[in-house]
Amino acid sequence: PPSGQRRPGYDEVDKMLAAMNEIITFGMISDAIRFKLDDPEIGLLQSGRIGISKSFFEEKLKPFTHANTLADVEYYMENFDDMMDVTPTESVSSDEIDAYYDRVDEAFINDWGVSFTQILGVIKSLLIFGAQRETSVVVIRKEDFINEFVAKSSMTETELTNILKFITLRSRPAYLTAPDGYKNEDVFPWKYNREFSVIRRPIVEFVRDGESYLIWGIRNAEVAGRQFNQLFQNGRLKYGKENINQLLGERNRELGDQFRKIVFEWLSAHPELKVWDFEVKIAPGGHLKADKDYGDIDILVLDLKTAIVYNIECKRTHQAKNIHEMKTELDAYFGRDGQKKKIQKHIERDTWLAQHQQELQRFIGFDKPIKIKSFLLTSEVVPVKYIAGADSPLPLIAFPQLKSDGIKLLREL
Repeated sequence: PPSGQRRPGYDEVDKMLAAMNEIITFGMISDAIRFKLDDPEIGLLQSGRIGISKSFFEEKLKPFTHANTLADVEYYMENFDDMMDVTPTESVSSDEIDAYYDRVDEAFINDWGVSFTQILGVIKSLLIFGAQRETSVVVIRKEDFINEFVAKSSMTETELTNILKFITLRSRPAYLTAPDGYKNEDVFPWKYNREFSVIRRPIVEFVRDGESYLIWGIRNAEVAGRQFNQLFQNGRLKYGKENINQLLGERNRELGDQFRKIVFEWLSAHPELKVWDFEVKIAPGGHLKADKDYGDIDILVLDLKTAIVYNIECKRTHQAKNIHEMKTELDAYFGRDGQKKKIQKHIERDTWLAQHQQELQRFIGFDKPIKIKSFLLTSEVVPVKYIAGADSPLPLIAFPQLKSDGIKLLREL
Protein backbone atom coordinates (compact mmCIF):
# COMPACT_ATOMS: atom_id res chain seq x y z
CA PRO A 1 0.00 0.00 0.00
CA PRO A 2 1.18 3.56 -0.62
CA SER A 3 3.08 5.02 2.33
CA GLY A 4 5.58 7.48 0.79
CA GLN A 5 5.16 11.22 0.40
CA ARG A 6 6.54 11.73 -3.12
CA ARG A 7 4.17 11.42 -6.07
CA PRO A 8 5.43 8.96 -8.72
CA GLY A 9 6.27 10.49 -12.09
CA TYR A 10 6.07 8.94 -15.54
CA ASP A 11 9.56 7.45 -15.20
CA GLU A 12 8.67 5.69 -11.96
CA VAL A 13 5.40 4.38 -13.41
CA ASP A 14 7.23 3.13 -16.52
CA LYS A 15 9.77 1.39 -14.28
CA MET A 16 7.02 -0.35 -12.33
CA LEU A 17 5.29 -1.44 -15.54
CA ALA A 18 8.58 -2.78 -16.92
CA ALA A 19 9.25 -4.68 -13.68
CA MET A 20 5.75 -6.15 -13.70
CA ASN A 21 6.17 -7.20 -17.34
CA GLU A 22 9.33 -9.09 -16.37
CA ILE A 23 7.57 -10.72 -13.42
CA ILE A 24 4.71 -11.88 -15.65
CA THR A 25 7.11 -13.13 -18.34
CA PHE A 26 9.19 -15.15 -15.88
CA GLY A 27 6.02 -16.40 -14.19
CA MET A 28 4.70 -17.79 -17.49
CA ILE A 29 8.06 -19.36 -18.36
CA SER A 30 8.18 -20.90 -14.89
CA ASP A 31 4.66 -22.32 -15.29
CA ALA A 32 5.48 -23.70 -18.75
CA ILE A 33 8.43 -25.62 -17.26
CA ARG A 34 6.61 -26.65 -14.09
CA PHE A 35 3.61 -28.03 -15.98
CA LYS A 36 5.88 -29.75 -18.53
CA LEU A 37 4.56 -27.81 -21.50
CA ASP A 38 8.06 -26.64 -22.36
CA ASP A 39 11.67 -27.60 -21.68
CA PRO A 40 13.61 -24.56 -22.89
CA GLU A 41 17.34 -24.20 -23.17
CA ILE A 42 18.62 -21.76 -20.54
CA GLY A 43 22.10 -20.28 -20.39
CA LEU A 44 24.18 -17.27 -19.43
CA LEU A 45 24.75 -14.84 -22.30
CA GLN A 46 28.01 -12.95 -22.84
CA SER A 47 26.24 -9.81 -21.66
CA GLY A 48 25.63 -11.47 -18.30
CA ARG A 49 21.90 -11.78 -18.89
CA ILE A 50 19.98 -15.05 -18.71
CA GLY A 51 19.09 -16.40 -22.15
CA ILE A 52 16.01 -18.60 -22.58
CA SER A 53 14.96 -20.26 -25.84
CA LYS A 54 11.51 -19.23 -27.00
CA SER A 55 10.62 -22.16 -29.26
CA PHE A 56 7.45 -23.04 -27.34
CA PHE A 57 6.14 -19.49 -27.55
CA GLU A 58 7.18 -19.07 -31.18
CA GLU A 59 6.04 -22.46 -32.50
CA LYS A 60 2.95 -23.08 -30.37
CA LEU A 61 1.60 -19.84 -28.93
CA LYS A 62 2.41 -17.44 -31.75
CA PRO A 63 0.17 -19.27 -34.29
CA PHE A 64 -2.56 -19.36 -31.62
CA THR A 65 -2.20 -15.61 -31.01
CA HIS A 66 -2.42 -14.93 -34.75
CA ALA A 67 -5.56 -17.07 -35.17
CA ASN A 68 -7.14 -15.53 -32.09
CA THR A 69 -6.46 -11.99 -33.32
CA LEU A 70 -8.11 -12.78 -36.65
CA ALA A 71 -11.12 -14.23 -34.80
CA ASP A 72 -11.40 -11.08 -32.66
CA VAL A 73 -11.31 -8.83 -35.74
CA GLU A 74 -13.98 -10.96 -37.45
CA TYR A 75 -16.14 -10.83 -34.31
CA TYR A 76 -16.03 -7.03 -34.03
CA MET A 77 -16.74 -6.61 -37.73
CA GLU A 78 -19.62 -9.07 -37.59
CA ASN A 79 -21.15 -7.49 -34.46
CA PHE A 80 -20.40 -3.84 -35.19
CA ASP A 81 -24.05 -2.88 -35.79
CA ASP A 82 -25.16 -4.57 -32.56
CA MET A 83 -22.53 -2.67 -30.60
CA MET A 84 -23.82 0.62 -31.96
CA ASP A 85 -27.48 -0.27 -31.33
CA VAL A 86 -28.69 0.84 -27.90
CA THR A 87 -32.09 -0.79 -28.38
CA PRO A 88 -32.38 -4.29 -26.86
CA THR A 89 -32.66 -6.95 -29.57
CA GLU A 90 -34.38 -9.54 -27.39
CA SER A 91 -37.77 -9.13 -25.80
CA VAL A 92 -37.60 -10.35 -22.22
CA SER A 93 -40.30 -9.33 -19.78
CA SER A 94 -39.24 -7.33 -16.75
CA ASP A 95 -41.09 -9.85 -14.56
CA GLU A 96 -38.84 -12.66 -15.87
CA ILE A 97 -35.72 -10.59 -15.26
CA ASP A 98 -36.84 -9.62 -11.75
CA ALA A 99 -37.69 -13.21 -10.88
CA TYR A 100 -34.31 -14.44 -12.12
CA TYR A 101 -32.31 -11.86 -10.20
CA ASP A 102 -34.37 -12.53 -7.09
CA ARG A 103 -33.07 -16.10 -7.34
CA VAL A 104 -29.53 -14.83 -7.91
CA ASP A 105 -29.70 -12.50 -4.91
CA GLU A 106 -31.09 -15.27 -2.71
CA ALA A 107 -28.24 -17.59 -3.73
CA PHE A 108 -25.60 -14.94 -2.97
CA ILE A 109 -27.17 -14.10 0.39
CA ASN A 110 -27.22 -17.79 1.36
CA ASP A 111 -23.59 -18.34 0.29
CA TRP A 112 -21.85 -14.99 0.84
CA GLY A 113 -24.22 -13.15 3.17
CA VAL A 114 -24.71 -10.32 0.63
CA SER A 115 -26.73 -10.04 -2.57
CA PHE A 116 -25.40 -9.91 -6.12
CA THR A 117 -27.19 -6.63 -6.89
CA GLN A 118 -25.90 -5.06 -3.67
CA ILE A 119 -22.30 -5.85 -4.65
CA LEU A 120 -22.78 -4.30 -8.09
CA GLY A 121 -24.57 -1.33 -6.49
CA VAL A 122 -21.67 -0.59 -4.15
CA ILE A 123 -19.14 -0.83 -7.01
CA LYS A 124 -21.28 1.56 -9.07
CA SER A 125 -21.40 3.97 -6.15
CA LEU A 126 -17.60 4.25 -6.31
CA LEU A 127 -18.03 6.09 -9.62
CA ILE A 128 -20.59 8.44 -8.05
CA PHE A 129 -18.23 9.24 -5.17
CA GLY A 130 -15.56 10.24 -7.68
CA ALA A 131 -17.94 12.29 -9.83
CA GLN A 132 -19.25 14.21 -6.82
CA ARG A 133 -15.69 15.04 -5.77
CA GLU A 134 -14.66 15.81 -9.37
CA THR A 135 -11.70 13.44 -9.16
CA SER A 136 -10.79 10.22 -10.95
CA VAL A 137 -8.98 8.82 -7.88
CA VAL A 138 -10.76 8.84 -4.54
CA VAL A 139 -8.91 8.68 -1.22
CA ILE A 140 -11.16 8.68 1.83
CA ARG A 141 -11.11 7.52 5.42
CA LYS A 142 -12.87 4.17 5.66
CA GLU A 143 -15.06 5.39 8.50
CA ASP A 144 -16.13 8.48 6.49
CA PHE A 145 -16.95 6.34 3.46
CA ILE A 146 -19.11 3.96 5.48
CA ASN A 147 -20.94 6.79 7.27
CA GLU A 148 -21.61 8.72 4.06
CA PHE A 149 -22.72 5.65 2.13
CA VAL A 150 -25.08 4.41 4.86
CA ALA A 151 -26.56 7.91 5.25
CA LYS A 152 -27.39 8.14 1.55
CA SER A 153 -28.64 4.58 0.98
CA SER A 154 -30.94 1.98 2.45
CA MET A 155 -28.01 -0.32 3.24
CA THR A 156 -26.96 -1.02 6.80
CA GLU A 157 -23.41 -0.63 8.06
CA THR A 158 -23.19 -4.40 8.57
CA GLU A 159 -24.26 -5.10 4.97
CA LEU A 160 -21.78 -2.57 3.57
CA THR A 161 -18.95 -3.90 5.71
CA ASN A 162 -19.65 -7.44 4.48
CA ILE A 163 -19.63 -6.28 0.84
CA LEU A 164 -16.33 -4.46 1.30
CA LYS A 165 -14.76 -7.81 2.27
CA PHE A 166 -15.40 -9.07 -1.27
CA ILE A 167 -14.22 -5.99 -3.20
CA THR A 168 -11.25 -4.72 -1.17
CA LEU A 169 -7.54 -5.50 -1.34
CA ARG A 170 -5.63 -5.35 1.94
CA SER A 171 -2.02 -5.69 2.99
CA ARG A 172 -0.80 -9.29 3.31
CA PRO A 173 2.21 -10.61 5.27
CA ALA A 174 3.65 -11.97 2.01
CA TYR A 175 2.63 -10.73 -1.43
CA LEU A 176 2.82 -14.15 -3.14
CA THR A 177 1.02 -16.01 -0.33
CA ALA A 178 -2.77 -16.07 -0.48
CA PRO A 179 -4.92 -15.54 2.63
CA ASP A 180 -6.37 -18.59 4.36
CA GLY A 181 -9.08 -20.26 2.31
CA TYR A 182 -7.64 -19.19 -1.05
CA LYS A 183 -5.09 -20.61 -3.47
CA ASN A 184 -1.74 -19.00 -4.20
CA GLU A 185 -2.74 -18.76 -7.86
CA ASP A 186 -5.23 -16.12 -6.69
CA VAL A 187 -2.37 -13.70 -5.99
CA PHE A 188 0.11 -14.52 -8.76
CA PRO A 189 0.03 -11.52 -11.15
CA TRP A 190 0.44 -13.72 -14.25
CA LYS A 191 -2.78 -15.61 -13.54
CA TYR A 192 -6.12 -14.67 -15.08
CA ASN A 193 -9.33 -14.47 -13.03
CA ARG A 194 -7.43 -14.32 -9.76
CA GLU A 195 -9.37 -13.31 -6.70
CA PHE A 196 -6.84 -10.75 -5.47
CA SER A 197 -6.44 -8.38 -8.40
CA VAL A 198 -7.42 -4.73 -8.62
CA ILE A 199 -9.89 -5.51 -11.41
CA ARG A 200 -11.65 -8.06 -9.17
CA ARG A 201 -11.32 -5.97 -5.99
CA PRO A 202 -11.23 -2.31 -7.05
CA ILE A 203 -10.75 -0.81 -3.57
CA VAL A 204 -7.36 -0.78 -1.83
CA GLU A 205 -7.35 -0.35 1.94
CA PHE A 206 -4.25 1.07 3.64
CA VAL A 207 -3.30 2.53 7.01
CA ARG A 208 -1.99 6.06 7.45
CA ASP A 209 -1.25 7.55 10.88
CA GLY A 210 -3.09 4.68 12.53
CA GLU A 211 -6.30 5.17 10.52
CA SER A 212 -7.75 3.02 7.72
CA TYR A 213 -8.16 4.67 4.33
CA LEU A 214 -9.71 3.51 1.09
CA ILE A 215 -8.42 4.40 -2.39
CA TRP A 216 -9.85 3.57 -5.81
CA GLY A 217 -9.91 4.81 -9.38
CA ILE A 218 -13.33 5.42 -10.87
CA ARG A 219 -12.38 4.08 -14.31
CA ASN A 220 -11.06 0.86 -12.80
CA ALA A 221 -14.17 0.61 -10.62
CA GLU A 222 -16.34 0.77 -13.75
CA VAL A 223 -14.28 -2.02 -15.35
CA ALA A 224 -14.40 -4.03 -12.10
CA GLY A 225 -18.21 -3.86 -12.06
CA ARG A 226 -18.40 -5.20 -15.61
CA GLN A 227 -15.80 -7.86 -14.80
CA PHE A 228 -17.73 -9.11 -11.76
CA ASN A 229 -20.98 -9.24 -13.73
CA GLN A 230 -19.33 -11.00 -16.70
CA LEU A 231 -17.67 -13.58 -14.47
CA PHE A 232 -21.09 -14.53 -13.16
CA GLN A 233 -22.88 -14.34 -16.51
CA ASN A 234 -20.17 -16.48 -18.16
CA GLY A 235 -20.21 -19.05 -15.34
CA ARG A 236 -16.64 -18.30 -14.22
CA LEU A 237 -17.10 -16.66 -10.82
CA LYS A 238 -14.87 -18.34 -8.23
CA TYR A 239 -15.45 -19.31 -4.61
CA GLY A 240 -19.19 -19.62 -4.85
CA LYS A 241 -20.71 -22.19 -2.55
CA GLU A 242 -23.56 -24.63 -3.19
CA ASN A 243 -26.24 -22.12 -4.24
CA ILE A 244 -24.03 -19.89 -6.37
CA ASN A 245 -22.39 -22.90 -8.02
CA GLN A 246 -25.81 -24.28 -8.90
CA LEU A 247 -26.64 -21.04 -10.71
CA LEU A 248 -23.26 -21.08 -12.47
CA GLY A 249 -23.95 -24.64 -13.63
CA GLU A 250 -27.33 -23.59 -15.00
CA ARG A 251 -25.74 -20.64 -16.75
CA ASN A 252 -23.05 -22.80 -18.37
CA ARG A 253 -25.66 -25.26 -19.64
CA GLU A 254 -27.74 -22.41 -21.04
CA LEU A 255 -24.72 -20.91 -22.82
CA GLY A 256 -23.84 -24.35 -24.17
CA ASP A 257 -27.34 -24.73 -25.61
CA GLN A 258 -27.11 -21.26 -27.14
CA PHE A 259 -23.83 -22.15 -28.84
CA ARG A 260 -25.27 -25.37 -30.28
CA LYS A 261 -28.23 -23.38 -31.65
CA ILE A 262 -25.92 -20.82 -33.28
CA VAL A 263 -23.89 -23.60 -34.93
CA PHE A 264 -27.04 -25.40 -36.09
CA GLU A 265 -28.42 -22.24 -37.70
CA TRP A 266 -25.10 -21.49 -39.44
CA LEU A 267 -24.83 -25.00 -40.88
CA SER A 268 -28.50 -25.06 -41.89
CA ALA A 269 -27.97 -21.95 -44.01
CA HIS A 270 -25.90 -24.08 -46.45
CA PRO A 271 -28.27 -25.87 -48.87
CA GLU A 272 -25.72 -28.61 -49.65
CA LEU A 273 -25.83 -29.72 -46.02
CA LYS A 274 -28.59 -31.70 -44.35
CA VAL A 275 -28.59 -30.92 -40.63
CA TRP A 276 -30.58 -32.80 -38.01
CA ASP A 277 -32.32 -30.41 -35.62
CA PHE A 278 -32.03 -32.68 -32.57
CA GLU A 279 -29.26 -34.45 -30.70
CA VAL A 280 -28.89 -38.00 -32.00
CA LYS A 281 -28.61 -40.49 -29.16
CA ILE A 282 -26.51 -43.65 -29.51
CA ALA A 283 -27.80 -46.08 -26.88
CA PRO A 284 -29.88 -49.27 -26.48
CA GLY A 285 -33.07 -47.21 -26.71
CA GLY A 286 -31.67 -44.33 -28.75
CA HIS A 287 -32.04 -43.11 -32.31
CA LEU A 288 -29.09 -45.34 -33.19
CA LYS A 289 -29.40 -48.66 -31.34
CA ALA A 290 -26.16 -49.67 -29.59
CA ASP A 291 -24.94 -52.15 -26.98
CA LYS A 292 -24.44 -49.36 -24.42
CA ASP A 293 -24.94 -45.64 -24.00
CA TYR A 294 -22.38 -43.78 -26.11
CA GLY A 295 -23.96 -40.40 -25.50
CA ASP A 296 -25.42 -37.94 -27.99
CA ILE A 297 -24.20 -36.54 -31.27
CA ASP A 298 -24.60 -32.81 -30.67
CA ILE A 299 -25.06 -32.03 -34.36
CA LEU A 300 -25.31 -34.61 -37.14
CA VAL A 301 -24.65 -33.29 -40.64
CA LEU A 302 -24.73 -34.94 -44.08
CA ASP A 303 -22.86 -33.24 -46.90
CA LEU A 304 -25.07 -34.11 -49.88
CA LYS A 305 -22.33 -33.19 -52.32
CA THR A 306 -19.49 -35.29 -50.87
CA ALA A 307 -21.45 -37.98 -48.94
CA ILE A 308 -19.52 -37.08 -45.79
CA VAL A 309 -21.32 -37.45 -42.47
CA TYR A 310 -20.05 -35.10 -39.75
CA ASN A 311 -20.32 -36.07 -36.10
CA ILE A 312 -19.92 -32.70 -34.40
CA GLU A 313 -19.32 -32.25 -30.67
CA CYS A 314 -20.02 -28.63 -29.75
CA LYS A 315 -17.91 -27.23 -26.94
CA ARG A 316 -18.63 -23.81 -25.51
CA THR A 317 -15.15 -22.99 -24.32
CA HIS A 318 -13.43 -20.51 -22.05
CA GLN A 319 -10.28 -19.43 -23.76
CA ALA A 320 -7.14 -20.16 -21.72
CA LYS A 321 -5.32 -16.88 -21.13
CA ASN A 322 -2.16 -18.09 -19.38
CA ILE A 323 0.03 -21.18 -19.03
CA HIS A 324 -1.79 -22.56 -15.99
CA GLU A 325 -5.14 -22.37 -17.78
CA MET A 326 -3.59 -23.96 -20.87
CA LYS A 327 -2.40 -26.88 -18.75
CA THR A 328 -5.84 -27.19 -17.16
CA GLU A 329 -7.40 -27.11 -20.63
CA LEU A 330 -5.04 -29.85 -21.87
CA ASP A 331 -5.85 -32.04 -18.88
CA ALA A 332 -9.57 -31.51 -19.41
CA TYR A 333 -9.37 -32.64 -23.04
CA PHE A 334 -6.69 -35.32 -22.89
CA GLY A 335 -6.54 -36.26 -19.21
CA ARG A 336 -3.48 -36.73 -17.05
CA ASP A 337 -1.75 -39.80 -15.62
CA GLY A 338 -4.28 -42.06 -13.94
CA GLN A 339 -7.31 -40.10 -15.14
CA LYS A 340 -9.72 -40.85 -17.96
CA LYS A 341 -9.56 -38.16 -20.62
CA LYS A 342 -12.83 -36.37 -21.35
CA ILE A 343 -12.26 -36.68 -25.07
CA GLN A 344 -12.40 -40.47 -24.68
CA LYS A 345 -16.22 -40.60 -24.91
CA HIS A 346 -16.06 -38.74 -28.22
CA ILE A 347 -13.42 -41.16 -29.50
CA GLU A 348 -15.61 -44.12 -28.53
CA ARG A 349 -18.59 -42.54 -30.28
CA ASP A 350 -16.49 -42.00 -33.42
CA THR A 351 -15.29 -45.62 -33.30
CA TRP A 352 -18.85 -46.94 -32.94
CA LEU A 353 -20.04 -44.90 -35.93
CA ALA A 354 -17.13 -46.16 -38.05
CA GLN A 355 -18.02 -49.75 -37.16
CA HIS A 356 -21.76 -49.31 -37.77
CA GLN A 357 -21.97 -47.36 -41.00
CA GLN A 358 -24.96 -49.32 -42.28
CA GLU A 359 -27.03 -48.41 -39.21
CA LEU A 360 -26.06 -44.78 -39.71
CA GLN A 361 -26.97 -44.94 -43.44
CA ARG A 362 -30.39 -46.33 -42.60
CA PHE A 363 -30.98 -43.61 -40.03
CA ILE A 364 -30.06 -40.75 -42.38
CA GLY A 365 -31.87 -42.36 -45.31
CA PHE A 366 -28.84 -42.30 -47.62
CA ASP A 367 -28.03 -45.39 -49.68
CA LYS A 368 -24.70 -44.27 -51.18
CA PRO A 369 -21.36 -45.07 -49.50
CA ILE A 370 -20.51 -42.52 -46.84
CA LYS A 371 -17.46 -41.26 -45.02
CA ILE A 372 -17.62 -40.33 -41.36
CA LYS A 373 -15.67 -37.44 -39.90
CA SER A 374 -15.81 -36.58 -36.23
CA PHE A 375 -14.45 -33.43 -34.66
CA LEU A 376 -14.79 -31.05 -31.71
CA LEU A 377 -16.09 -27.59 -32.53
CA THR A 378 -15.06 -24.97 -29.96
CA SER A 379 -16.80 -21.64 -29.54
CA GLU A 380 -13.46 -19.82 -29.35
CA VAL A 381 -9.95 -20.26 -30.69
CA VAL A 382 -8.30 -22.40 -28.01
CA PRO A 383 -4.55 -22.86 -27.54
CA VAL A 384 -4.89 -26.59 -26.82
CA LYS A 385 -5.26 -27.16 -30.58
CA TYR A 386 -1.87 -25.60 -31.24
CA ILE A 387 -0.14 -27.16 -28.23
CA ALA A 388 -1.40 -30.70 -28.90
CA GLY A 389 -0.97 -30.44 -32.67
CA ALA A 390 -0.99 -33.80 -34.42
CA ASP A 391 -1.23 -35.60 -31.04
CA SER A 392 -4.92 -34.75 -30.74
CA PRO A 393 -6.94 -37.96 -31.37
CA LEU A 394 -9.77 -35.91 -32.90
CA PRO A 395 -9.54 -32.67 -34.86
CA LEU A 396 -10.37 -29.44 -33.03
CA ILE A 397 -11.94 -26.64 -35.06
CA ALA A 398 -12.77 -23.17 -33.76
CA PHE A 399 -16.17 -21.88 -34.85
CA PRO A 400 -14.73 -18.45 -35.79
CA GLN A 401 -12.34 -20.23 -38.16
CA LEU A 402 -15.17 -22.34 -39.61
CA LYS A 403 -17.26 -19.22 -40.28
CA SER A 404 -14.27 -17.55 -41.91
CA ASP A 405 -13.16 -20.47 -44.13
CA GLY A 406 -16.60 -21.95 -44.80
CA ILE A 407 -17.54 -25.62 -45.24
CA LYS A 408 -14.45 -26.24 -47.37
CA LEU A 409 -12.65 -26.44 -44.01
CA LEU A 410 -14.79 -29.47 -43.12
CA ARG A 411 -14.22 -31.15 -46.45
CA GLU A 412 -10.48 -30.81 -45.99
CA LEU A 413 -10.45 -32.63 -42.64
